[in-house]
Formats: sequence, C-alpha cells, structure tokens
Amino acid sequence: MHVVAIINKAAGSVSAAGGIETLSRAVARSFSHHGIEAELIAAEGDAIAQAAVRARERGERGELDAVVVGGGDGTIRSVANVLAGSAVPMGILPMGTLNHFARDLKLPFDLDPAIDIICQKEWRAVDLGSVNGAIFVNNSSVGVYPYMVADRDRRRGAFGLGKWPAMALAGLRALKRFPFRRLSLAVEGSAKPYRTPMLFVGNN
Repeated sequence: MHVVAIINKAAGSVSAAGGIETLSRAVARSFSHHGIEAELIAAEGDAIAQAAVRARERGERGELDAVVVGGGDGTIRSVANVLAGSAVPMGILPMGTLNHFARDLKLPFDLDPAIDIICQKEWRAVDLGSVNGAIFVNNSSVGVYPYMVADRDRRRGAFGLGKWPAMALAGLRALKRFPFRRLSLAVEGSAKPYRTPMLFVGNN
C-alpha cells in the first residue's frame, strides 16, 4: 500500500508536536510500522488543494492507494473538494483546533490510533454538502460567522494572536456591526424570505 499524506504545516497541533519535520517523521514511522509507504507533503494555503489535485491524478492512474490529509476542518474540506466524486479514498489525521468533522466520524485524535484506522482500509462513504459547486464537509454559512472567521485570520496574521483571542476580538467587532442579510430559502418546493445576520448549514 502506498499513500500520499498532505499535512497542513500551519495546523493547530503541528507546533505542539514539535514542528512539521518532527511530525512528518512520526507520521512516516507510524505508517512504516504497518508496512505502508507514506509520501509526506507539507503545505499550507492554496498549495494544499494543488497537492491534492496532483495526488488525485496519481491515484486515478493507480500509482497510490489513498490520499491522507492532516489538518483541521478547513484542510479536510480543501482536499475533499478535490477528491469528491473520484474513486480515490481519503484518510484523516485530525490536527486542527476543533476537528468537528473527525469528531463527527468518531475518529481518534492521537496520531497512531488515527493511522491504525487508515491502515485497516475499511473505506466508507460520507455525506457532503455543496454551495455554488464547492464541497463542504462540516458547515457552510453566510453572514456574521464567515465575517468573524475572516477577521480572526486577519488578526492572527497581522498581530500573531492565538486562534481564540483573535476570534474573541473578531466576535466583538461583529457584534458591534451586526449586519443583516436578506435571504430567500427554497425548501421542498416552497420559498420564504428572511432577514437575518447569519445562515448556517450544517452537515452531520
């Protein structure tokens, strides 16, 4: 068995594991313990989806057996958006802050047990959502919440804040503005207008 493991080097648990190089060695060692060759790719941002595209192409040519993604919900979504609809399986190594999707699938958060599950090769299908052609695995939203997430990421990049302090400041700013959106929801043939600060769609 041969896998490509795409790890988000900016994921929440990477620094706690001693950095991306230490974590990559641990991932390769754990797969090797099962007799599986793991090719490690450390990436972040748009490079994650680009690596997933190349891995999918290799999987479709029969050059690898699975694509493994290490990161949080956003990283998993990026790779799932590429692999959805293909016959290339995706393994998950929960390395984010909250790991909602992995939690919903009842996957272990520790590295070795998560790799043990991947190595069992018991693949199963999961539900996905789609908004404007883009896949999501956990949730999709319009309004206050994505505004807060974008502001949180901006503050983390500009001031070096942790995720939770940045989110708290972003939340205070969002509550101060609290913009409303005019939306129309069409469900099972009937439509209804709404004026709301947020539309949140969960897939669980």
